[in-house]
Amino acid sequence: NIEKNQKEKNNEGRNVKFIAQRNFNTKNTFSVLAKYVDENTTNEEQGIRVNIDVAFEIGVPIDEEEAQKWPQDLQEYYRDKYARMENGDKRKLLLNKIRILEEDVRSRRDNIKAKCQKLANEGVVYEMENSGNTRSQAYGVVYDKAYRNELAMIQDLIVKRQCTEVEVFMLSNLPLTDTVRETWTDEMFEYYQGKVVKSGQNRNTINKGIILEGTMHDEVGCDGSAWNMCVVVETRLKKKMVNKACENVFRLWNWVSNATDCNKGCRLAVGWDNNVIDANLLASHDQVMHFEVRIINDKRKFFISFIYRENEPKNRLKLWEYLSDHMKVVDNHPWVIMGDFNVIMYADEHSKGSIDNYHGVKEFRGCMEHLNMEDLAMNGFFLTWVQKIKDPENGIMKKLDKIMGNNEFLDQFGSCYATFLSYITSDHCPGLLTIPDVAVKRKKSFRFMNFLADKKEFHQLVRENWNEPINGYAMFVLVKRLKGMKKHLI
Repeated sequence: NIEKNQKEKNNEGRNVKFIAQRNFNTKNTFSVLAKYVDENTTNEEQGIRVNIDVAFEIGVPIDEEEAQKWPQDLQEYYRDKYARMENGDKRKLLLNKIRILEEDVRSRRDNIKAKCQKLANEGVVYEMENSGNTRSQAYGVVYDKAYRNELAMIQDLIVKRQCTEVEVFMLSNLPLTDTVRETWTDEMFEYYQGKVVKSGQNRNTINKGIILEGTMHDEVGCDGSAWNMCVVVETRLKKKMVNKACENVFRLWNWVSNATDCNKGCRLAVGWDNNVIDANLLASHDQVMHFEVRIINDKRKFFISFIYRENEPKNRLKLWEYLSDHMKVVDNHPWVIMGDFNVIMYADEHSKGSIDNYHGVKEFRGCMEHLNMEDLAMNGFFLTWVQKIKDPENGIMKKLDKIMGNNEFLDQFGSCYATFLSYITSDHCPGLLTIPDVAVKRKKSFRFMNFLADKKEFHQLVRENWNEPINGYAMFVLVKRLKGMKKHLI
């Protein structure tokens, strides 16, 4: 019996190697491994566990759609086994999955014509009987349908491969930069957002700057080394708890809140490191707090306003009035505003591409145009609020949080930028305003006063300068002509 058991173990080892050698190809997915379950195994769940073990052993990726069909305990077994893998092994598994998907795409593309012809020949008679078309017409209809189905399946495989590339990137624990983001498709970025929300892989990605959103302790945790100024929006703290909470969060920093301006609780709490910046509170309201900030090491000054706009229609206009009044104080100095505006500005700032509050959007646009505010250069998440943080794909997402500056701010702090990080425990993305130490003067946009277009000599001036011969690519010619016009119109 001992010898028999030993032989069975040896054969089992050889079978695993045999599977790896014979089936390690484009068809080597979990469904293929299913037929290699021990024939004496009657427990279906135990058989699937064996398949999971074999797949991990020989480096065969398990299809996510297949895994979702399993009972909950098997899904947990699979996730636990994957979580316990070393990052290097996970990377190998994912790279193997990419290779398999690429081979599937290549194979389908190479055989698409032959497969569609076969399907058209098989279905032409049925199509003729049901449509009354001639054989040639029926053949074309069936062929076209089969061709479109194949293209859709190929596109699905391409998206799966791209999403797997995102998983490989996430294993590196690197922040998502503009350079990387530009190489991604929209599907890849949406997949990245969903994975980050589910995994919570963002607690160590906060950079230097000014944080915008968060719950009081887990998402802030100020120790004076991460950033220099912080605002916690929608704290939901009762007034009697504000002092204790802010002292615990901001610690050695200076801090102030608008608890006394709010009917219920505290909406905004602002802290800053007075070793790095001087911040003076100029005005405080229930929806906004205005500060004047001076950077100690280079003496630069700017105004900053932190926002939490109410949802109630009767109160929302007050915020626009507060900002318009503060504009008189700011005058022609640098000014940046940031926070939760609870309204979108354009249709593409809604996950469904629609505007659900036209009056609110119109008011918001009008106020920002009056203040001469525009969005800063940004990276990170575009849609900053999620309706269902645990299941973002099945909920609404919007860009409710913004960081904007006036022309004077953009001129003086031309190298500043905004970053919206991934969701943690709040349904809003943390937002960061980063102002690098080295000031880079921003190039001014091509603008001129509208009244110049009403002058008689305007059209003649434009015609003469625009028709000057310039050689080069179309965009180069356009830029040179605009520059040529600029000196005559300013």
